[in-house]
Amino acid sequence: FENVAQPFATWVGSVLDAGDGELHSWTSRSTKASQRRGDRWACSSLYDAYENYYWRTANPITGLWITTFDQSSDCLDELGHSLNNAIPNGDWRCCRDTCLNILRWGGVAQWRVATEIRAATENLPNHLANTRGQLQQLRGIDVLPSFIEVDSGTTKIYSLLDSSWAIYDGRVGAALGWLLRKWSMEESQVVPLELRFAWGYAASRNPNERRKREFPCFSDAGVDRVALNARVNWLLQLILDTNEDSHFNHLPRPLRALEAALFMIGYDVATSANAAEPTTSITIAEDEIDSAIDT
Repeated sequence: FENVAQPFATWVGSVLDAGDGELHSWTSRSTKASQRRGDRWACSSLYDAYENYYWRTANPITGLWITTFDQSSDCLDELGHSLNNAIPNGDWRCCRDTCLNILRWGGVAQWRVATEIRAATENLPNHLANTRGQLQQLRGIDVLPSFIEVDSGTTKIYSLLDSSWAIYDGRVGAALGWLLRKWSMEESQVVPLELRFAWGYAASRNPNERRKREFPCFSDAGVDRVALNARVNWLLQLILDTNEDSHFNHLPRPLRALEAALFMIGYDVATSANAAEPTTSITIAEDEIDSAIDT
């Protein structure tokens, strides 16, 4: 995987820190993405995208609204500490409540995974411990565990079980697809199959070139989100390792910060100069799309 991904990871260095002009921009459709609907967001680099992070959600611990990267990171640190303390103690109620709070932070407390967690009982700590062990053993494509499932809810929970696990949602997938297509055009490269990350679900998140289906949607048959999430983890770490002098590597949470930069870029990748045509068959209301991180 490293040999396949290295050329892209090296190229990302050109847009990682320094920005010569505008890298990407979009117009907000809601007050979750900016202070006012219709505000224009722009970045000159991935680091600039991280510095301009904005996502309005309620802190499930305090009930207060939060919008910044640091506020969300502090909230997740507290939730992760609670969850990882509850697991060895066998405190299934704390595990359940903390998982639900993670989903509330992510805006997906109404999705299926939340219903399943609400119904969980004494086996939940053991399941989470086993899952954490499986996540920490991921070292290659061929050792992916078969019993875990990745969706918009579990990817957030897993990211607090294992610090090397990135949150892989529709916006992160859209941003990676957009960057990979930009790289392929600038460097006259074909995007390897291993790097064709899925996105979801709104047409504004479709990173494909017109009339092409290079990057699948989450809803497409054969999309394995466990494998794709593992590849995202490895790719983001490879980018950080390849670009050791990047500003990201001087942050307390470099992987989370890089993930946040992609999250911001991926809000809308279809309004760029080479806008993609909507190809997804999923129809989701805009207010539902903008209510969740996995949009």
